[in-house]
Amino acid sequence: MRKLTYQYVKNLFLNNNMELLSTDYQNTQQKLKYICLKCKYEGVKTFGNLSQGKGCPSCAGILKYTYEEAKYFFFKKDMKLLSKEYKNNLQKLKYKCLKCGYIGTKALGSLLSGNLCPSCAGVLKYTYKQVEQLFLDKNIKLLSKNYKNIKQRLKYKCLNCGYVGTKALKNLKDTFGCNKCGAKKGQNKTRYTYSEVKLLFLKKGLELLSKKYENYQQRLKYKCLKCGYKGKKSLGHLDHSCNWYKMELTEEDRMNRRNISEYKEWARNIKKKYKYTCQKCNIMGGRLHSHHKNGWNNFPDQRYLISNGIVLCKCCHIKFHSIYGKGNNVSSQTNAFLK
Repeated sequence: MRKLTYQYVKNLFLNNNMELLSTDYQNTQQKLKYICLKCKYEGVKTFGNLSQGKGCPSCAGILKYTYEEAKYFFFKKDMKLLSKEYKNNLQKLKYKCLKCGYIGTKALGSLLSGNLCPSCAGVLKYTYKQVEQLFLDKNIKLLSKNYKNIKQRLKYKCLNCGYVGTKALKNLKDTFGCNKCGAKKGQNKTRYTYSEVKLLFLKKGLELLSKKYENYQQRLKYKCLKCGYKGKKSLGHLDHSCNWYKMELTEEDRMNRRNISEYKEWARNIKKKYKYTCQKCNIMGGRLHSHHKNGWNNFPDQRYLISNGIVLCKCCHIKFHSIYGKGNNVSSQTNAFLK
């Protein structure tokens, strides 16, 4: 087999969205330095690995992280990592969901791919007895004799009106139960006056911004009086309160997780100041993080200063903390990182 030229190898890296940084090429087993043109991750890879279709590990979600980074990723998804060690992205890690209290196992690779708590997502595998009880909780009797998954249409009979219909388990949680009784309840909800709707929102800690009300399915603008978040919500989904404000959190938890209006406003202003551009790799848009030059923990008086913030993309932010750690950062580290 003839020896490949440097230019040929360089072009193959470019075809895989990677720029070759090494200045010479010797053989297929030589480790070549490169930078990913998508996420700006820098690493080494042999030509043999590249020719087998192995691209950027960061983009593929298979990059080896530290235990602290793995713990941080779980925390960002409202999960507490219970496992005491981390080996790779395929290792099953024990965690506890901070929303519903569910304890399970999940690989970091699965988490980064968007697979969150199965209990909150409503995709846990239930037994037939559990499904039967869930239907009874909605005052409907399950008639189907077997259960396969949450998408299966199950036959039921309403214990109130005697109506017989079908419903999937995934739709049971957020509905009234019986389709016929639910339709009647929906008709009654349209009888609320605007003043009554405004009062219902206020009882949930929300200020109604919309100026008119038509029916319970209409999406109404509101502002949360606790966190300042503005959004839209129909009267039918008012039981969920504010989309951002989690009632079960203490003020200390809220401060530690930065789930407060002052921090969100600061983060938005930092991104606007730097025109939504990462200051390390100069990529605009995408997953951007507002980073504190002087750390959140040790400099509480500088937490909301615009001068104490800078914008980094997700990859550069992770890279920064993998070099300098978390919790005790100072501005000199940021300045050195940007050089």
